[in-house]
Amino acid sequence: QGIMCALIIYFGSVFFESSMFVYNVYTILPFCICGICGTLMTMQMSRAIASSSEKKLIKLLEYTGTHTLEIFTWHFLCFKLVTLIAICVEGKPMNMLACFPALGNQTYSVWWVFYTIAGVGIPLAMTKAREDLLTALQRYRIE
Repeated sequence: QGIMCALIIYFGSVFFESSMFVYNVYTILPFCICGICGTLMTMQMSRAIASSSEKKLIKLLEYTGTHTLEIFTWHFLCFKLVTLIAICVEGKPMNMLACFPALGNQTYSVWWVFYTIAGVGIPLAMTKAREDLLTALQRYRIE
């Protein structure tokens, strides 16, 4: 079921591009079908992960879900770090750092990976560092 949904989503996004500005029955219907398939695929993946024996992955996902607000709060600022690196790597003008939320028209298509890692990883790392610091301070205060 999950693989079939992934294929439908892939073909729907490739052959039936949609836009928030231009829409008709030929774009809305595939958009809705892809949305439903995405929900089903997510539920299937969740069941598979929950029943897996990989406890580290489960703990990571639980930690990420618990700290969604921190990710939401800091991800755009973390994107700017990736944008700054992309500007330096691609030789673009520094005023493009003002692009929101991310740099457009990038030379290399791999930047989305770095945006994802930075947008989720840096806020989680900051949260973990804050938690560890507070724990250490509490221990120091008690002793």
